[in-house]
Amino acid sequence: MGMEARMPVTVIRLTRSRDAAGKLVVRLGVPLLDEYLEFLAGRCRPNTVLAVAYDLKVFSPSWGSHRGGSARPMCWGS
Repeated sequence: MGMEARMPVTVIRLTRSRDAAGKLVVRLGVPLLDEYLEFLAGRCRPNTVLAVAYDLKVFSPSWGSHRGGSARPMCWGS
C-alpha cells in the first residue's frame, strides 16, 4: 500500500466587500494570504488587488502538488 504524506486541503474562497469607509476589502480565508492582500490594498489600486487575489486562488492548488514524484519543491520557472 503506497501511503504518502499529504498536506491538509484548504478551501480558498474569494470574497469581496466594502468597509465602513467604502474601500474594497478582498479576502481568501487564509490568514497569511488575507494579510498580504491587506498589505497590497494599501499600496495598489482595487483592480490590482482583485487580480492578485484571483491569481492566488487559481494557482494555490498547485502549491502542494509534486511533479513526477519528486520530493523537491516546485519552481515556477522550471
